[in-house]
Amino acid sequence: MTNAEQVAANIVAREHMPVAQDVGDGAGVTFPGGQTKDWLEQWGLQPPTDEAEAVTNLQSWFAQSGLQVVINYSVELGDALADFAYNSGGGLRTGVKAIQTAVGVVSDGIIGAATLSAISRQTPTRLSEIAKLVAKGRIHYVISQTRAGHIGLEFLDGLVARALTFL
Repeated sequence: MTNAEQVAANIVAREHMPVAQDVGDGAGVTFPGGQTKDWLEQWGLQPPTDEAEAVTNLQSWFAQSGLQVVINYSVELGDALADFAYNSGGGLRTGVKAIQTAVGVVSDGIIGAATLSAISRQTPTRLSEIAKLVAKGRIHYVISQTRAGHIGLEFLDGLVARALTFL
């Protein structure tokens, strides 16, 4: 199994965790793997009919979003970042900034050559620590977005519980 297949399968499996059950997009339209109509349209993907298709969609998203290169270095770090981005709206840019700060490069939220080079120089232990920093940053992000009214209160428990699975 490739790193991308593993991370995609992890995300789809977490969509069925009772403690972090996704409440959907509020419109009653959530496809297998927690994929919403808006997310699918944003990334030009077809609605999945089963979990295997949801995994395939996530792998396409990894390639389109730039997450694939992080996932290639570390399943743990890639999983924390991809799950954050997948379930927290603007989480990709925020999560990338947390990684960039941790590896000592300019924090612009873009996965570029300097970020990848810095990630590649980290030990597996340090990558694990950075994954936990991403999860902690995710909790702060979700709370701040909830306070600002961008994330509904009904989503808060599930999103925080999901972030806690990485700590």
